[in-house]
Amino acid sequence: MGFRAAMPSGVRWCGVGSRWWSEKANVRYAWLALASVVIVTVSLSRVVLGVHYVIDVVVGTVIGIVVLGGLYKITDHGSAPGRVLAFAAGIGVLGLIHGVTFDSVAAVGSAVGAWLTWRAIGDLTPAHPLNRREVVAGLAVFGLAGGFFALLYFLKPPLSVTFFGAAIAVGGVIGAPLIGNRFVVQSEER
Repeated sequence: MGFRAAMPSGVRWCGVGSRWWSEKANVRYAWLALASVVIVTVSLSRVVLGVHYVIDVVVGTVIGIVVLGGLYKITDHGSAPGRVLAFAAGIGVLGLIHGVTFDSVAAVGSAVGAWLTWRAIGDLTPAHPLNRREVVAGLAVFGLAGGFFALLYFLKPPLSVTFFGAAIAVGGVIGAPLIGNRFVVQSEER
């Protein structure tokens, strides 16, 4: 596998760490420490299993930090995530130059679906759930959308269906918190 697979993994795990970045220094350092432990553990496991060389995971992690640092700047320090989603859609379209496959079309469809959904509902989505019912409803929507994407992946339909299916599935994931919120609010009004 080598570097080609280590770099996306580094970006993903650095992204997990950046997700919980906080303005409070003690919380920030706790999450940074936890993210570092996860990154080191996963990286070490990849080396021990023999699927990557040490240089692969080191370079992948460094690239992950650099990419996420740049994206953090692009998003105005996390306040405009739609910019990253548009960037991801653009990168996905460039990936089609390499080859039009199920995976490349699903990636573009996912990015476009996420970007369009965020543009439509990003400002309406609550920052935090109001109660446990809202969390459960949001997780149910998330699970259904994820299951739909898994079904697409299993069936490998024609590329046009793949594009729109991936856009709908990832749009559902992005919309899950708002859908959960609206479901709970409507059920409480009855």
